[in-house]
Amino acid sequence: MWWKKNKFKVIVPVLIVAVLVVAFYFGGDHRGSGSWGTDTSPSPAAGTETVPETTASASPSASASPAASASPSPEKPVPEQSSAPAASRTPEPSAAASSSPSVSPSASPEASETPEASASAEPSASAEPSVEPSVEPSPSPSEMPPVSPSEEPEPTPPEQEEHKLTCTLSISCATILDNMELCDPDKREIIPSDGWILGPVTVEFEEGESAFDVLQRATREHGIHFEYSFSPFYNSAYVEGIANIYEFDVGELSGWMYSVNDWFPGFGLSGYAVKDGDVFKWLYTCDLGADIGGGYAVG
Repeated sequence: MWWKKNKFKVIVPVLIVAVLVVAFYFGGDHRGSGSWGTDTSPSPAAGTETVPETTASASPSASASPAASASPSPEKPVPEQSSAPAASRTPEPSAAASSSPSVSPSASPEASETPEASASAEPSASAEPSVEPSVEPSPSPSEMPPVSPSEEPEPTPPEQEEHKLTCTLSISCATILDNMELCDPDKREIIPSDGWILGPVTVEFEEGESAFDVLQRATREHGIHFEYSFSPFYNSAYVEGIANIYEFDVGELSGWMYSVNDWFPGFGLSGYAVKDGDVFKWLYTCDLGADIGGGYAVG
């Protein structure tokens, strides 16, 4: 019963092992297993040493090598035997081999370097020279074309400073100091001790401006009180008060008058056109101009 059930389990492994043994025995390198793996070449005679066979005529490579031209092969000499083949003996260098041109060891490096040197020199010789940009030299002063007088630039004249129109102006009430008994008691405290309300100053003006324009600008720039009115009779502005000092503050004949270059015009200040360099004086009179040299001029 057991054999019937397990015969395949036993037979199959046995067959596989048998096949592997046969294949290994006949397919491997086993001596005596037929012609497979056997060496059929004849063995050398006992007591002899096999030497590689060399030709009688030296090849160019053998003649060029220093070992072939200098001495025989450094291998052990073979003892002379009649039974040894001729090829096993080391031949002496023949006359043809010795007469062939040989290259000495010292010369061979130079010969091998010569092609490299020539090869390295060729690219530099064949290399195209670098082209530098050409720079044209600037012409010397003698080579420059002459410039005609008409083409020469004209010198620019120096800028002239614009002349400004100016005049001199002053305001004084010194006459009141001699008539303090006539002065309004409320105004005595504002009267300057030296009589000067505005010392002589330079005032700029535009051409065509009047004496009224100059007085108004000067009092505004220096922060001095100035009050006026328009008089149809004189067709001009009329000065009523300067620095809070009005007409009639020092009697019935008191008031303001003006002079130009020590001359008292007989017309209103709006009618006088200022000239460059004029000297204006605004003076307070206590006697209709008689105390300032103006007579009965208009202020």
